Amino acid sequence: MKLSHLVLVTCALGLLAACSDSSGPSSPANVNGVWITTLSLNGNRTGSVDLLLAQNGTAVTGTGRTVGVGENMSITGSIEGRRLSISVVVGSPCPGSMQATATVRADGQALTGGTLTGQDCLGAVTGTFSSFKQ
Repeated sequence: MKLSHLVLVTCALGLLAACSDSSGPSSPANVNGVWITTLSLNGNRTGSVDLLLAQNGTAVTGTGRTVGVGENMSITGSIEGRRLSISVVVGSPCPGSMQATATVRADGQALTGGTLTGQDCLGAVTGTFSSFKQ
């Protein structure tokens, strides 16, 4: 009888340890708000974009506008943990579409390691970006 209690206690402790394991999925970082973004495209084009992102769970939507040029953007994507993945559709005067990823810094105030690929009116686009929460 004592052996069965020991087995039961051991199983219960094992379940508690499994439930408290912190290596499982983490809550998504909060990307709601205005982000000031600097980008470098194809190594020879630079620019600034103001992004307004809204988050519902892991779903992210938003809009953007290039500073100076005035291109409007529509944004959809998701966030898993601190990893942001978005699709961007750019309007005139140089329409296009791009895929971008970045990591939300631990304090939630910056996007780092941003990369993007896609097409616009000038052809293939590759680039990098960084953003700071306003």
